[in-house]
Amino acid sequence: MFHFLNPLTPSDFNQKTEFLIEGFIPKHLITMIYADGGMGKSWLAMALAKYAAQQGMTVAYLDYDNPMNVLKERGIEQKLIQACSNLHYSHRSKTELQPPCYARRT
Repeated sequence: MFHFLNPLTPSDFNQKTEFLIEGFIPKHLITMIYADGGMGKSWLAMALAKYAAQQGMTVAYLDYDNPMNVLKERGIEQKLIQACSNLHYSHRSKTELQPPCYARRT
């Protein structure tokens, strides 16, 4: 019926988790970091992105939250965009994608 579903087998439980950042960011998984506003999530994301880029990883940073004036205040241009050629910073101001509540209705 569901040909795309593959049931787990006992051998699946022998897999070892690989990490991008040892003991913190696992490979091939989605990692969500959450906290109240003003707790430092964006600063942590920036630090992780810069660290990964400095380790030679190619980084895609998707920022669909912070307005441009906040990016300017935080020095994103110098600290990330100019400092890391292998870090690709994408911002909502440069995309046509909109959150569902702002999507045009036809």
